[in-house]
Amino acid sequence: MFAAYKTRHAGIRYTNGTRILFRGQNLELKFVPDIRYAWKLEDTLIINQKYQEHTHLVLKDFYKAQAGLIHNRCIDLAKQHHLMPQKISLRYITSRWGSCSRAGNISLSIFLIMAPPEVAEYVIIHELAHLKHHNHSPEYWSLVAELAPEFRQHRAWLKQNSHLLRIPDPEL
Repeated sequence: MFAAYKTRHAGIRYTNGTRILFRGQNLELKFVPDIRYAWKLEDTLIINQKYQEHTHLVLKDFYKAQAGLIHNRCIDLAKQHHLMPQKISLRYITSRWGSCSRAGNISLSIFLIMAPPEVAEYVIIHELAHLKHHNHSPEYWSLVAELAPEFRQHRAWLKQNSHLLRIPDPEL
């Protein structure tokens, strides 16, 4: 997988006009002097040009700061469906989109902030359903279908586009 990632992102350079994903939409990068750090304005992420060679690190910080949207949506869905986790954590998980421990702790990938909101919501529901069924039994999938009727479409989107939900590091 690492070799495929490296091949796919070989030679990436972050310049004015480079597009990144945020909540399923393209944000255009713009590097300018004399701003504090990074700001999102409409469809543009403005970054201080002195950080340009470290853009992948700025993006990591930006996505982490925005990941509260995923956390809040998880809480909302948990309350709505009466499936309350013990703990919710957001991490830079690259091997999966989320997990649910036997103790009822849910961990979600920060990279979900790059996906369309309905896709991120499907992943959250997928993990919340594990609070009731700690497996992928027919009963589990029935609950997922009840809570997210279009889950197959969202799962297919993830399979087709998961390679886009990463922050390319130009040094790899």
